Amino acid sequence: MSEINVNLREGSFSINGSEEFIEKHMKDLFGFVEKNKNKAFASQTEKIEAPSEHLKDLQADSGKIDNTIQKYVDGGAIHIDSEGFVSILGRIPGNSKSEKMKNIAIIVSYVKKAPMVGKELKPLFEKHACLDASNFAATFKNEKRFFVKKGKGQNWTIELTQPGEEKAVELLEEMIS
Repeated sequence: MSEINVNLREGSFSINGSEEFIEKHMKDLFGFVEKNKNKAFASQTEKIEAPSEHLKDLQADSGKIDNTIQKYVDGGAIHIDSEGFVSILGRIPGNSKSEKMKNIAIIVSYVKKAPMVGKELKPLFEKHACLDASNFAATFKNEKRFFVKKGKGQNWTIELTQPGEEKAVELLEEMIS
């Protein structure tokens, strides 16, 4: 599999793949590094594969990711991989695990523009060390301002309300400023 690894903190990167892949994405890599070398998320190592290309592919495939999302990719707040998985690159706003879980769900739901299955969010919460397993479902059941929760058991879903979409934009803007 062709991939590009960037570590902005150490100023290093590696590229694996065919010569064609490397030539095709080298310009994107240098542009990305130059634009983001001083960002707050520089302490994290992230894999990228020409972010602009992935958004174009996702737009063509799903029609769900619009041009406003590109701003947040370019600003270093999020990354979207070739399979549509959303990574949050910056510090998650919030003072408690519950708040951070809500904010992650708001951002990911906004980017994907689709209902999110609760169990699919757990790995993101774990990655950002904010999973509150004992209050996981209740956190979203009780938050009616930003989410509409449907279903029970392991397959419940959440969708954003209009105030939830506004909150997502607010959070993403905060992360790129």
